[in-house]
Amino acid sequence: MSIQEMPEVPVLMVGNFFGESKPKSVEEYLRPLVDELNGLMDNGIVIANKPIELHVRAFIADSPARAFIKGSVYFNHTHGCQKCTVQGKYHSAHRVTCFPGMDHPARTHEDFVQSNYGAHHREKTPLMDLKNFDIIKKIIIADRLHLFDYGVTRTRLKGWKSGKLGGGAKWSEDTISKIDALLKEVELPLEFHRKLRSVEDIGLWNASEFQVFLHYASFIVLKDVLTDVQYDHFMKYYCAVTLLSFEVYKNDWLEAKCLLREFVLDYGVIYGEHCITSNIHSLLHVYDDVDKFGPLYTISSYPFETVASTLISSETSESSSCATTASSPPEAAACNDEWAVELGCSSPMRRAIPGGRAATATPPPAAACTVERAAELGCCSSLRRTVPGGRITVATPPPEAACTVERPAELGCSPSLRRAIPGGRVTVATPPPETACIGEYTTELGYWSPMRRTVPDGCVTTVTPPPAATCNG
Repeated sequence: MSIQEMPEVPVLMVGNFFGESKPKSVEEYLRPLVDELNGLMDNGIVIANKPIELHVRAFIADSPARAFIKGSVYFNHTHGCQKCTVQGKYHSAHRVTCFPGMDHPARTHEDFVQSNYGAHHREKTPLMDLKNFDIIKKIIIADRLHLFDYGVTRTRLKGWKSGKLGGGAKWSEDTISKIDALLKEVELPLEFHRKLRSVEDIGLWNASEFQVFLHYASFIVLKDVLTDVQYDHFMKYYCAVTLLSFEVYKNDWLEAKCLLREFVLDYGVIYGEHCITSNIHSLLHVYDDVDKFGPLYTISSYPFETVASTLISSETSESSSCATTASSPPEAAACNDEWAVELGCSSPMRRAIPGGRAATATPPPAAACTVERAAELGCCSSLRRTVPGGRITVATPPPEAACTVERPAELGCSPSLRRAIPGGRVTVATPPPETACIGEYTTELGYWSPMRRTVPDGCVTTVTPPPAATCNG
């Protein structure tokens, strides 16, 4: 959610649907949100003793998501247009649904909530019960990211390159090299931190790269690549999108509407009727959204996609840390998770953390540490770890490592000391000639003489550090 009157406020997360797949039912997905929004619109909210009214301005989503939340058929259905009653045609030769023609009757909120559009409806949606909400006008189709940048612009550029758009020739290596050379010469504004990638890698471009290409490079690099008819046709699209992208051109938005109408009308003539897909047809409805809500950047899904991708990356990273097996860890490796932690020292240790619990698949020759919540420290050469508050910190590694744990411990002094821990209790097989401190739970720490140790109140204190240490867990 974003706040229209406070554009400086970052996108806010108001809900997160979790599951192994997309939600099957729009009722299950949207009913809690609709009920909460209706309550907020009825009662308002109070912030700093100031009552604030709330209204839903619009929903922004890509084409499949729009159809899902509206309970309507999808974009490739012959009745798939969200804004008008055009009936598409299926081209069996190209296996695509196209939407020729213009000026079809617009859909209305009243007819939609009464399910008067026949095959357009798929299921009832809770959005019909959202107060003060026009389900036709307030679900935006003119999304900058999906309709323009990753939609029409991307499709046309890929179609020209492959020769699949309009039956033209595939771009040769010389043509691609020529375009790439021009792209390197294009000066981009400071907010863009890198040059455009090669057209050869266009399949890897993200949406913002297509936006940059359209506004700053297309009219230069395409002039000597396209035919005059194709180029003039493309420039109508370029000019219309540019005008609709900025408030400063508001007086020219009607001209942009005319340019888009000419663009769609000529599209079938130049490239074939089957190329008038849902995205091309949707350009006819862009002006209505911009006129109602403002320039394209104000009704873009870019900010929401950024937050969504961050969440997905975070969840994927956390999932991987609990489900991934590291087959060949480094010489001194540490795996950190806030609760379930596994520390391994020395290859060729293999580690797995299924279900958030740590397991050692192949024990290393040196020590390994495995804990379930708080901490356990294991030491091998060149690695030293501490655990403040249950979190792992890698400190400056000493020449030989030492381990300290919070709980009663057993300390043995003498080169001849032998230790075993059966059943979690400490046993000293050969007691040392010097002082030894034994505590009854979990852990045993041994050092070579001349180290002396004391254990006041169950806490381990090192009086004289040893020249070398060995830790067994």
